Amino acid sequence: MDTTTQPFTIEISGLSELAGFAEKLASGLAPGDVLALSGPMGAGKTTLIQRLGNALGICEKIVSPTFVLIHDYVSGQWPLVHIDLYRLGPESSESIAEEILSVIAEGRSIVAVEWAEYGEFLSPMTTVAVAIEPTGEETRHITVRTNRPGVLKALGAKVTS
Repeated sequence: MDTTTQPFTIEISGLSELAGFAEKLASGLAPGDVLALSGPMGAGKTTLIQRLGNALGICEKIVSPTFVLIHDYVSGQWPLVHIDLYRLGPESSESIAEEILSVIAEGRSIVAVEWAEYGEFLSPMTTVAVAIEPTGEETRHITVRTNRPGVLKALGAKVTS
């Protein structure tokens, strides 16, 4: 991903604000987008994807795919594919790279990847990178990097042409 755009940062003080952030983010996403989430264990990556799914109108319960690696959700405005590379780690995530890249290449879904830092192969395909850093028990510092001005606008960032 070309990350030459100025990063957009936001401070979140609780789950209700995270839901609002997810709603704004969802309004800027479209099928074919690849959302790469990073942050330490417990930062809120799964929670953000759950809130994103809610914002997209997904009816199924969104759960972490840590052990199955990939979950598909099709009941919303657009299909969402939720991928978690944690269990594979940086050394083994390449083992499912072909499967993940084929899902991305289809372009029919929004693809959200937790522990994206373990999948270097994703970098050229990523359209939105979200880093979540805990700053307290419920507070988070979120940094968004994207090459999509529509995402930045949806989040409330000032975008110059």
